[in-house]
Amino acid sequence: MGLLDRNPQFKDSMVNKNKEIDAYKEDLEDVIDGLDEKLDRVLKKQEHDYLKGYSIYVKQKEKELKELINKLNEKNQNNTQKDELIHNLKQTISKLNQEQIKMEEDK
Repeated sequence: MGLLDRNPQFKDSMVNKNKEIDAYKEDLEDVIDGLDEKLDRVLKKQEHDYLKGYSIYVKQKEKELKELINKLNEKNQNNTQKDELIHNLKQTISKLNQEQIKMEEDK
């Protein structure tokens, strides 16, 4: 005969304690589930905020890059105009030299 069989009061006490432990376990599982849901919401909000901030950062950097590209294109445009002017001046000088040579030959 076991201890539980000899003492029915002890057996009832143990059954009640087990029920109480099961109730605490269910309460703890509910609390854990609630915390898990709250954590998921917080993580989703943080992820959303991060992605939103990152998107703003990327757009700002894209704008800065476009501005730099425009400035570079402007600078290159000025260089192109200068190169054309230099080319035209060289052609004019060459023509003047040829005319001078022609004039000296005609003398």
